[in-house]
Amino acid sequence: MLNPLRSQYFHERLAQAGAQSVLELGCGGGILTSSLEDGPWNLIAQDLLHGPLVAALPHLKHASLLRCDAAQLPFRKNSFDAVLSSDFLEHVTDLRAVVTEMARVLRPGGLFLYETVNRTLLTFLIGKVLLEWVLHYIPVGTHRFRDFIRPEELHALMKKNNIRNTEIFGVVPERGLLRSLLTRRRHPFRLEPRQLSGMYLGCGQMGLRS
Repeated sequence: MLNPLRSQYFHERLAQAGAQSVLELGCGGGILTSSLEDGPWNLIAQDLLHGPLVAALPHLKHASLLRCDAAQLPFRKNSFDAVLSSDFLEHVTDLRAVVTEMARVLRPGGLFLYETVNRTLLTFLIGKVLLEWVLHYIPVGTHRFRDFIRPEELHALMKKNNIRNTEIFGVVPERGLLRSLLTRRRHPFRLEPRQLSGMYLGCGQMGLRS
C-alpha cells in the first residue's frame, strides 16, 4: 500500500537531481527496487541477508543486488549520486555507523532519501499493537519500538556527516487510519509536511565539501 507513494517521491527527487548512480540500502525483497528500475540511473540494491535478496531477484530486470553490511560498504568515497533507504533505518543495529558510511559513499551535492518511523505513542499503538499483535499484517517482533527514529535524531546524525535535510513529509492515510489499513486500496496514503507522528520520508543533500 505504501510503495506507490514512496516510489513516486524517490523517483521524482532522483530525476530532478539528474542522478546517474543510485544505491538502495536494505532493499529486502525488492518491492521498492523494482519500482525504481525504470529510471535512467544505475541502481545497486544492498541487503545483509541472503533470503531477501533471493526473493528480490525474480522481480528485478536491471538492478544489481549486493550482499554486504550497510555499515561497511565495499565502495570508494563519493561513489554515488544518491543513496536511499526505505523501511530500513529502524532495523539497523548501529544507526550512527550506517549514516556515516552512507555519507562516505555519497558524492558532494548528492542526495540522501529516506523513509522511516517516528518514535511516538501512535507508532507504538499502530506499528506494534495493531499491525503485529492484532491484525498480524507483519510477524510479531518485526519492529522494536526503541529503534524507531525521531526526525530530529536522524537529522542530527545527517548534520554531523555534512548532510543538510532539505524537506520532510509525514505519510498520512487518505481516508482515516483504520479504513486505510483495512481497505487494501492501491494508493491509500498522502504526504503532509506537518504530520510527522507516524511514518515520515524526506530528502537531504550532502555538502559540497565532504
